[in-house]
Amino acid sequence: MNKFILSLIKSTQDNPITDLHRLEISSWIPVWLLPFIIAGIGVLCYYQYSKQKNLSKNKKILLTSLRALAYTCLLFILAHPSVEISGEGMARGPVPVIIDGTESMKIKDTAGGTRINTARRISERLVKQDEKYRDLDLIPYISGRNFKKIKGKNDLKADGTYTSLNQMLAMGIKDHIGTYIPGVILISDGVHNTYEAVDKIIEEFIQDNIPVYTLGLGSIKTKDLAINSISGESVVFNKEKAGLEILINQSGYLNRSTKLKIYSDGRLITTKSVSLKKKGVNRFSIEYVPQKIGRHLLMAEILPFPEEKNRRKN
Repeated sequence: MNKFILSLIKSTQDNPITDLHRLEISSWIPVWLLPFIIAGIGVLCYYQYSKQKNLSKNKKILLTSLRALAYTCLLFILAHPSVEISGEGMARGPVPVIIDGTESMKIKDTAGGTRINTARRISERLVKQDEKYRDLDLIPYISGRNFKKIKGKNDLKADGTYTSLNQMLAMGIKDHIGTYIPGVILISDGVHNTYEAVDKIIEEFIQDNIPVYTLGLGSIKTKDLAINSISGESVVFNKEKAGLEILINQSGYLNRSTKLKIYSDGRLITTKSVSLKKKGVNRFSIEYVPQKIGRHLLMAEILPFPEEKNRRKN
């Protein structure tokens, strides 16, 4: 019986139910009473036409059937019956496979070489599973300088200048809003380096009931230096000391010393030796003396250590 109902459901609509648990018919008239009412309608219609002497037997049967059918249809309209089916199954839907395409993915600390190459192989392997799991539609994306769908190997470039897990997840489901999304797969080294809080996008995914599956790449203790920001007064006096505040994020170089350089319009104006005393963000103040009146572009550089692999953020 269950197989028959399931085959009937699948033949009428794209229904994901594969295991039927319960089938319930309900209406404002008790279901058990409906057969007796229908039988009563049939008897009433027969009684009405049985007294008609001028009608042949065949006409009486036809008219009785038509009237009984009309009354029964009216009864079903008024009763407003509904069928509730519950079961288990998996609805087909898109599963974005998002690859982190930022510069840190160029680091060679995985068995397959660079992180981006390892991510490519994992993505290709996952997409091939699409044939095995027909209920899932895996769609690969790359989040580099631009967020786009991967159509070939040439699209896999680690050219993104910053890593925002929020933007990766938000862009991954953008084309599929309003449809059922079984989940999102994120392949990244997890180096989130923007001011956005990851908790915000995760809360949105929880509300929409979209699970996120992460595949981490790279060494947990990758050594790296990166300048987070450079800030100072927008207006200073010529030939007088001015101050800058530099935020440097370090991993693996605790208690190591290096040099911090400040450039004005590409020209070195001051150098300071700094010691990385804290894990994560270190804050440094440095003074300089402006030599010319006008608008100037200031740039900070932290000298890399010999073993540092990714120097693009220094």
